[in-house]
Amino acid sequence: MQHQLDRAAQLFGAAEALFKSIGFPLEGTTRIEFERNVALACAQSDDEQWRAAWLKGRALTLDQAMASALA
Repeated sequence: MQHQLDRAAQLFGAAEALFKSIGFPLEGTTRIEFERNVALACAQSDDEQWRAAWLKGRALTLDQAMASALA
């Protein structure tokens, strides 16, 4: 289970970084859904482990994030 939570944190982190890099504003229901899903996954994980995986995801390139999502 923790592996799945780490993967989720990485992908959420990568998504956030991608949104920012292309200037895509998360607004309205999109932001609400994103934050809700992040909070649900984060609540099931160890805070330090979640943060480490999130930061790892933020550092992924687009190709790396896509490969991770498709794995």
